[in-house]
Amino acid sequence: MFMKGFCDRKGNPQSLGWLTTYEPHIIVERFNSVITGLCEYYTDFISYPSALNRWVYILRWSAIKTLAHKFHKKIRKILRQFTSPEGKFCVPYFIQAKQKDGRPMTLRKVWTLLSQKDAIGKSRKGAHIPISQKLKAISKGEFVFTVSKGISSPHHGSRIFR
Repeated sequence: MFMKGFCDRKGNPQSLGWLTTYEPHIIVERFNSVITGLCEYYTDFISYPSALNRWVYILRWSAIKTLAHKFHKKIRKILRQFTSPEGKFCVPYFIQAKQKDGRPMTLRKVWTLLSQKDAIGKSRKGAHIPISQKLKAISKGEFVFTVSKGISSPHHGSRIFR
């Protein structure tokens, strides 16, 4: 985490200054992809998912500090501004568009910063195959691919190609 700039040498989260030029929803999306990738990679190899608590904590607070740096506000104000009534950290994004008849309309999309529970739940979908069976399948020459939205990725999924 330190080498990627998410925290200092002691493990305290810090902002990523180079991300402050991007829109807030892109910052949240980027951190979500890091959290999801971390949880997807390590959940098969660790016995207790709580072992990832500190890493997800560092990533979440690094995202919050990056947004505070972007808006030149204190962390407390950022938390008040972007925390939903349910307690989730959400960044709304508004798009101005026109309807078919020419009237203006506003579209709203909300990006939510993933918690560890959300990320592990997202990575565990379809993870009902034990790692020992996955390794046996790979040693036999079977490759498992998940096909979704036209993208194939080597992952545990529904289709097996030989």
